[in-house]
Amino acid sequence: MGSYKDEFLLKMHAHRISAIEFSEANIDVLLNQSLDEFLDCFSQRTGEVFYRYTFLPESEFIINGDSLSDARGDAKQLLEKLCPHLTDLDWYLDDMIAGIFDEKDPELADYVSQFTALEKKLCREICTYDNAFDRAKLDQPIQLEVFVLLQGRLVGVREEYDWHLHDESMRPASQVLLEILVAHQEEAEAAEQELRKRRKTAETRLTNYLLSCPKFKNCKNKDLRRDFAMDLWQDPDFTWLHEVFSSPYGPYFNLFDMAYYELK
Repeated sequence: MGSYKDEFLLKMHAHRISAIEFSEANIDVLLNQSLDEFLDCFSQRTGEVFYRYTFLPESEFIINGDSLSDARGDAKQLLEKLCPHLTDLDWYLDDMIAGIFDEKDPELADYVSQFTALEKKLCREICTYDNAFDRAKLDQPIQLEVFVLLQGRLVGVREEYDWHLHDESMRPASQVLLEILVAHQEEAEAAEQELRKRRKTAETRLTNYLLSCPKFKNCKNKDLRRDFAMDLWQDPDFTWLHEVFSSPYGPYFNLFDMAYYELK
């Protein structure tokens, strides 16, 4: 921004006008003049002008947790399809962007392990894109507003700079996110098919165990079966269940009821 601001201030100095930067104001009368024409017109009437530069917000180009939460349309559908832990993935992505945790930290093992390999891969690719984006471009203004106070009204001009519309690297974050997701569609579908196969194998393995387990035969009501299921979930010899079931609830618990009814 420095060069733009310096150039502007030099122009004001040449017109012997003091320039005051403002943050919020609504120009009452917007003239159809260039900045030079405006200054030539008002430099003799006033000793000061107010000015403000507007810049592109980083949020339009950087992908973060909010980008996942606020995704719409095709991007939203793909996120829901590719990311089973989408409700927590925004926190994971923001933590990764901030670099505040190490995935190999044993104290964070449970937190990190809840996300799939594809979810982690997507987050790493997003971080790679964010790190490669030239943030210095966001220091170039897209608009300049200048006004004077004349008879109680704000009279001014506005200059627009459309450099970003011709820069291919200035793609909206929503577009880049969609491209990243689309690139992994086939991979996700293959992983989903493989997961279904592994889950079917795990279901058969678990059912066979339950049907041959004497202790399970005594689980005559639902509460006893839920306690048995939770004990099994926490048993280090049965961690293979965690690889195909996302939690000890839902479909995992249903298998215990089904096995018990089969025993009867």
